[in-house]
Amino acid sequence: MRKILLFVGSILFGFGLYAQENSYNFSELTIQLSVADFVLKNTEQGTNEGQYSSELYSQLSGKNNAALAIQLAPQSQSEIDQQTEILADAIREYAASVVTSTSSEFNIDELSTEVTVATWLLSASKIGTKQGQFPQEQYYALYDVKQEAKAALKTAESQNEIDENYQTLVAAEDVFKASVYVEDVVEIPSYDNSQLSLSIDRASLLLETTTYGTEIGQYSVTEYMNLSKATESAKTILAKSNKQSEIDKEEAALTKAIQTYTDTKITEETYVKPDSPYNVGQLSSKIETANYYLDNTTYGTNVGQYPIAQYKNLLAETEKAKDLLTSAQNQSEIDAQTSALGQAIDEYVESKLTESLPPQYDETFDINVMVNNENYGKTYGSGSYSKRSVRIIASPASGYRFVKWEDGNEDNPRNIMVTKDEVYMAVFEKITEPVTDSTLYTINAVSIDDQLGLVLGSSKNIAYGTKITLIAQVSFDGYHFAGWSDGNTENPRQLTVTEDQVIVALFENGSTAIDDPIVENDIQIIQRQIVMNGEVPAYVYDILGRKIANKNLSQGVYLVSMNGKTARVFIQ
Repeated sequence: MRKILLFVGSILFGFGLYAQENSYNFSELTIQLSVADFVLKNTEQGTNEGQYSSELYSQLSGKNNAALAIQLAPQSQSEIDQQTEILADAIREYAASVVTSTSSEFNIDELSTEVTVATWLLSASKIGTKQGQFPQEQYYALYDVKQEAKAALKTAESQNEIDENYQTLVAAEDVFKASVYVEDVVEIPSYDNSQLSLSIDRASLLLETTTYGTEIGQYSVTEYMNLSKATESAKTILAKSNKQSEIDKEEAALTKAIQTYTDTKITEETYVKPDSPYNVGQLSSKIETANYYLDNTTYGTNVGQYPIAQYKNLLAETEKAKDLLTSAQNQSEIDAQTSALGQAIDEYVESKLTESLPPQYDETFDINVMVNNENYGKTYGSGSYSKRSVRIIASPASGYRFVKWEDGNEDNPRNIMVTKDEVYMAVFEKITEPVTDSTLYTINAVSIDDQLGLVLGSSKNIAYGTKITLIAQVSFDGYHFAGWSDGNTENPRQLTVTEDQVIVALFENGSTAIDDPIVENDIQIIQRQIVMNGEVPAYVYDILGRKIANKNLSQGVYLVSMNGKTARVFIQ
């Protein structure tokens, strides 16, 4: 029955705090019903501290249902007011029944009960400008008074101080309840953003109907980009800000950006004819666009930056284009460089980092790790690196062993400090000694890069036929274990020892994981370059997930992407 009455009461509340037909005022009753509903749903009954009387809970529930019935079918305003007072008294009586161990030399019962009632009132009320909600200012005013009264329960130095806090809190509750909105309030903005809205429309029209470039009728690419940024910023302020000073500042900035942009329009009078017998307008426009990105973006490894390799590529193509403006021998040269620079710009824009990469610095150098004979083993560590410590690894094939690096260093794995472009040669030799029962072996299990993952299981002085377990653990978010250097992908992995081995755990960037493998026969390695179906793939990544140039590739594992498909390629 109570649930039915609650449902009916909520319907009546939806029609307003006042019953328009009979002009009954339900505002105070509705507030008390909200408090009672909150209390009945959120308090516990019992004899432990913080619990309330079960008997008074039942009485409050019955009086709540009676009040709902009055709200459903009122006979007079006096009946509504009487039931409101009965329900309010029941709430206070229930609040006073709380089990507590708090003691004081003063009489704090009334104040303690009122603090509880005020807390329930605030919990059952909502801030807003809709019907039945309360102004934020009044809500926080009551909250502050309640907090002061709550503190006085512990800190008051006299009964008079207790009594004053009680009277202040009761008065604050009355003010709060009287502030309830009896109908929705339509707030009139205290600010004017109409001029900003008009400026945004004007800027948007300019951006949609004009183009940047170096020909007559076009505009500066730099100012085009600046106007785009200013427009987006203004849209944000228009949607979120209610401060006139912010709105005016943004409107002034956008108006200035519009004027600056329109001033850059190239006319017949301002057009500078290129010092070239060929049509270089499109190439000049691409150069201006590239310069904008080079001047207004940064390379690095953080979110929002661009990979240094893409930055260097764009810079190189831009310099080629500038030289060609005065040195081109024919139109086809101009057109080819226009296309190449356009592709470099597109690749640069697309390469913007959406997540940070493993730590590295801006300047990079090429490390090439090779073998004295490709049939004797593999090497790992080739790539472009910043000035940091890098691990290079020599992994001998079955029946062979690592002897040393060509420079005489015998460490394997070996850590090198990258400071310049360098080549390292691993020297392997065939094992000729016979295997005996007393021969002991070493299994060196290592990670391709400790920043990406670690490996457990390396062992020394192991007898032939012993089984050991290798485990690869990913350390860097966004990467996953890709397999072992000998092709095995189990992890953990059980290995039967038959010879000395260097086994490398490979880790890959999750964003370049294989999702649609290409048929192996479609891939060829021609002059250390990956070719797929006779075409050079659009993108090539190294094992760390970094985009690299598809040329002079050394031994290792690579990922290629073309026509929406990706595949893993092993270069021996």
